[in-house]
Amino acid sequence: MPDDKRYNKLKHESKIFMNIIKMICYRAETSVANLIAEMLSNRDNHQERE
Repeated sequence: MPDDKRYNKLKHESKIFMNIIKMICYRAETSVANLIAEMLSNRDNHQERE
């Protein structure tokens, strides 16, 4: 296949870098979700006491 029509794949290093970014985003999202879940459960417990 000629070079100008060939599909250009990401270099291996670029793919690793993108996977690292995805893992960081996933961990941040999970941490925020856990914090929100704690706040919501505390709010629900507080409302039950009243």
